[in-house]
Amino acid sequence: MAVFIGFSSCETDFDVNQEWTEIPVIYGLLNTADSITYVRVQKAFLGDGDAFIYASQSDSIYFQDAISVKIEEWDNGIFVDSTILVKDSLVVKDTGIFSNSPHVLFKTVGTFQVQDEKQYKLEVLNSSTGKLSTSETNVVEKIIVSKPRVQATSKVELFTQDYDVTFLSGTNGKIYDLVIRFNYLEEDVNDPTQQVSKYVDWFFPSETVPNSANNESVEILIAAGSFYTFLSSVLEPDPTVNRYYCGLDFMFSAGADDLYTYIQVNEPPLGIVQERPQFSNIEGGLGIFSSRLNTSVVDKLLTSDSEGELYSGSETSNLGFIGRSNACQ
Repeated sequence: MAVFIGFSSCETDFDVNQEWTEIPVIYGLLNTADSITYVRVQKAFLGDGDAFIYASQSDSIYFQDAISVKIEEWDNGIFVDSTILVKDSLVVKDTGIFSNSPHVLFKTVGTFQVQDEKQYKLEVLNSSTGKLSTSETNVVEKIIVSKPRVQATSKVELFTQDYDVTFLSGTNGKIYDLVIRFNYLEEDVNDPTQQVSKYVDWFFPSETVPNSANNESVEILIAAGSFYTFLSSVLEPDPTVNRYYCGLDFMFSAGADDLYTYIQVNEPPLGIVQERPQFSNIEGGLGIFSSRLNTSVVDKLLTSDSEGELYSGSETSNLGFIGRSNACQ
């Protein structure tokens, strides 16, 4: 805004804060794997003072009024059930610009569980003002992973050839992320009883499918040898410990269309034009109510060739890996 003000020749006085409008800011993501669903309800604020000071004060970002949050379950236009969420201030929020004490969320209680093939509607009502905000979403359904296979006998080759991670996208899923977690154990060379479980996460670029309504085949190619390049970039040699690898976890995440759009719109702008469009699927407010899904194939082992390269290869031989362990926690 400061850039455009600098070029403005208009001298008309006005007060940008002269009228206050109630604007709820709402965030909620449904996940069939979650036993509890959380929804965050805040309010947009605008004042004459320092915005950072306003953000640090809880009464600037949270409604002091009675807020009611309800989620309804529908099945192809037929109402199934509804649940009233309760206020929860026990979830710890990381420190930052916005107030983290209290950290107010609304959560589901009882037997409520997000189901495949259902649709969900959100209603947020300010009982004091009558302001109603609504949204709705479909649910991202199951991802079918074909490689890596879940069978323990199926090992992962990351050294001698490319490795293609393949899966069938879930209905209503538009964007997909893969993270490979490498679990390992560090053991004190002078005291083998002193052991610490650790891991590093290898992030891959997001993949999208043309049509989220269909089950599309998705392939993520891992170039031969790139695994060892990754390890050498995130781990440092440490002569005080012996290291043992425990296994690989392939962790998949999927997001619905509206979540994908929201992420795209909120990416850092490129180039000299800093203004960005705004996206929200909250009627009568701002924010996002959508769906995601997480699934994993865990404890995958390397082939003998891949394991040998970890121990003695040119990129990782100095990292101190000497074997495999089942003791990772």
